Amino acid sequence: MKKICRLVVILVFRTKAEIEHLKQIYPSGTKITMLHMCDDHPVPKGTHGVVDFVDDGGMIHMDWENGMPMAIDPSEDEFKVDLEKVIYVEKRMKNVIEALKKENAEFHIGNIVEQRQGKDMSYHGSPFYETITIIQDGDLVFEHSDFGKRYYPNKIEFERMSDLSKIEENTIKQLQDEIAELENKISIKKQEISNVQNNFKRINETFAQVLNEEPEEIVCKQEMKFE
Repeated sequence: MKKICRLVVILVFRTKAEIEHLKQIYPSGTKITMLHMCDDHPVPKGTHGVVDFVDDGGMIHMDWENGMPMAIDPSEDEFKVDLEKVIYVEKRMKNVIEALKKENAEFHIGNIVEQRQGKDMSYHGSPFYETITIIQDGDLVFEHSDFGKRYYPNKIEFERMSDLSKIEENTIKQLQDEIAELENKISIKKQEISNVQNNFKRINETFAQVLNEEPEEIVCKQEMKFE
């Protein structure tokens, strides 16, 4: 019966608009949990996966945590999109990483409720599409573009909560590297000060007699000729 169910659904025709809609609401990277798959050998209930891509037939190809090579048929399989929590800052901060470096910076928590392909931002040549992320924090809803030179600038900048540990590690390492570089520059400048002092000392010692001698008076005479 399940096999017949899948065969029937395969014959379902999806319009181009429907397929484009699926590609927009299930972009690569979307996290999904399987609830029920209509198949003789289904992906088990509760299995987590990440969307790889949506093909031109509307099938959602997944990277499942158990490695099963099964695509989702959104017209028959039951699944849920896992809302991903993010930490965000208002745009007066350049980004979350810069805000982390500030004292008493203000942070907020929201959920990614939608991601979709936005406009072609290339303006010429090969298409380059922005990714639009919709973030909700209670009654607040923000639309964020990953394209930095967008006509309507972002009101917030965000990072995924799942990435925070890695961000903390990388940011601290970057700051430590900057400190090491500054300490090296300070060490070089201290050595230059020492060199200046030592060289003046050597000059004074080496040329002490010359420096203490009274300069000879030199008279320059120029003969004046009158015709």
